[in-house]
Amino acid sequence: MCNRHSFILTRAGKVLDGLGLTDHHTEILELHGFKNTDDTVNKGEWQPPKGWPDADWEDGWTKDTTVFEYKKSHLDAIGRHLKKLYPTMAEWDAGDKLRELSKAECDEAKHLMADSEFIVVPQVTLPDGLVVPSFKVAKYPMSRRANAIPVSVASDKPWSRVSYHSACAVSARVGLQLIRETQALAIAYDIYLQPENWTGGKVGEGQLFQGIRKGNVGSAQAGDCESKDPTERSWHQLSNGERIYHFAGNIFTWVHDDVQGDDKGLSGKITADSISLTTSPHKSCEKGVGYIPDGARDWSGRALIRGGFWGSGSGAGVFHLGGDDPEYGGGGVGFRCTFGL
Repeated sequence: MCNRHSFILTRAGKVLDGLGLTDHHTEILELHGFKNTDDTVNKGEWQPPKGWPDADWEDGWTKDTTVFEYKKSHLDAIGRHLKKLYPTMAEWDAGDKLRELSKAECDEAKHLMADSEFIVVPQVTLPDGLVVPSFKVAKYPMSRRANAIPVSVASDKPWSRVSYHSACAVSARVGLQLIRETQALAIAYDIYLQPENWTGGKVGEGQLFQGIRKGNVGSAQAGDCESKDPTERSWHQLSNGERIYHFAGNIFTWVHDDVQGDDKGLSGKITADSISLTTSPHKSCEKGVGYIPDGARDWSGRALIRGGFWGSGSGAGVFHLGGDDPEYGGGGVGFRCTFGL
């Protein structure tokens, strides 16, 4: 269920929103090519007024900023926009629903995806014997380009303020999938086994590198960002020589739970012997593995998050595991995509 519909209005009377995602004005401005500080558009928010759709749409409208005076044509455009999206309360109650791309937008999406960087993760056998087949994963946390297209590029900051369900939807729309729990465990375990990922230069010596986590920044950093603190190294090396960035620290990652989750990837009852808890060779926060729950958990209806964020401290790590409300859209959570070989 939506709690508000944010949009911006141009002087020409064009209404622009988040393509079906519940976005903040900042994200909508960036999505449509405006600067965050742009002062040429009006901003607005709307909720269905009591009695909708028979009520006047203006009764649910909040004028956030008025840069220019509204003309009748502006009001007509906003009204048409809202009535088209929410002809009844059923559409409002359905919540985020990503709208289809036009052919031109699909073509642009293909070009953007072609420039995305994905790396091969080799086949990994987890300690319990589960074999995770080789797959491709985004080298960096996903960032956002025009028309809500997720890309993996070094120069962009991660796409944050995105709910679990929205992350799943935008991934699927371009033929990708949200990283699975078994895939996240495969990457973490492969990282653990590489000497290059340990501060002592050998497996088990010192700490696993935990990424940007000490609170020296106030938001998630771009894919190619390296902290001035060498202990906050942002990359890990896999057994095939590939590097993956910000798999620990910087920004949490939503994870589709294919171990104990339902058909939507939401988690369930995690038993004490679940591979979600036992794959790490060390206990919670030991040797830089990150926070791991110390026993069984009932996370039914929650979505898994992994990795930690820029302020996680010792809790950040490649094995970090948490659970959150799938509708949560805070600035510390992003996502990473995968696809099969």
